Amino acid sequence: MIKKKSDSFIFYNQRVRDVVGDVGGIQEVEFVFGTKCDWAQCRHCFFSDFSHMRPLEEAVSAVSKLVERGIRVIPATGEIMSHPEYLALYTVVGAKYILTNGLRLASKEGPELARMLTNAGIEQVGFTLNDKDDPLRGVSPIIVTKAVKVVRQVGLIPTATFIVTNRNYNRVEEIVQKTLEIGFRALKFNRLVPTRPEMISLTLSPKQTRIFFKQVQAQKGIIPPERLKLYASGLCGLRGRGGRVSCHPHFCLAGRGMVAISPDNRVYPCILLMFPEYQIGKFNPKTGEIGLRENGFTKGWYGQRECGAYELLYLDRTSKVPLCLD
Repeated sequence: MIKKKSDSFIFYNQRVRDVVGDVGGIQEVEFVFGTKCDWAQCRHCFFSDFSHMRPLEEAVSAVSKLVERGIRVIPATGEIMSHPEYLALYTVVGAKYILTNGLRLASKEGPELARMLTNAGIEQVGFTLNDKDDPLRGVSPIIVTKAVKVVRQVGLIPTATFIVTNRNYNRVEEIVQKTLEIGFRALKFNRLVPTRPEMISLTLSPKQTRIFFKQVQAQKGIIPPERLKLYASGLCGLRGRGGRVSCHPHFCLAGRGMVAISPDNRVYPCILLMFPEYQIGKFNPKTGEIGLRENGFTKGWYGQRECGAYELLYLDRTSKVPLCLD
């Protein structure tokens, strides 16, 4: 049992080193090549401006430079299926997964777009499964269901992400059954990270998080993983050796081991913190160099409760497990 703050600090330090090792410079980049989206209504979206798109040739060149430097690159955008030519970026970095709202895949051009995904080397297609009476204003589950059928027809694996709020945290069994009915192969729960102050009222309390966590564990004991893989991303604490890690604020990799790059070459700690007050550097797309300012992370309006990298959730009586999103 951890009794003293100093002991707690040593514990977190050792666990983080066990899982990720020492951080030696930037290892991972979330490369946001555009923010344009054909929906642009989701209240939980971390983009506030949907007008930017980096030229394709420049984007491919910049990503190639980062890969040459040994950096893992994760392409990100508003809606990739609105600009399928940018799938070239995913091919360059060897990405096997995309996230889409499903609108275009559910349309008449859906089958052709699905084939483009397979030709680009994509294997898994992620969708956000929205709740009934959704306060987050996401795409309708009816549209997502149509899109899932389209991607399954060409052999792609559909996966669902469900945003957990204080309005739906106690309905895990219902959500799991809905996911199975639609035809998903995996379900990932993400705690709502408020991208705007007015979203804070929808976030989970520590008590609600404990209730939610117990429900997920119960469903894992019922639903075999070959039928549906369940993930409670950002809610389950430190992963095992060699896996991803949920970090203590002092050891969060954002701004040190990983950064996010915007279409206008600004550098931020992570994709959830792409606000002016969080800018920590600039990116040179011609050379692939990432310049960080010396004083590093600057705290904006996010606080201990709002930011995924600062959240403290109580999962048992003996420890405080610090968590952030995958």
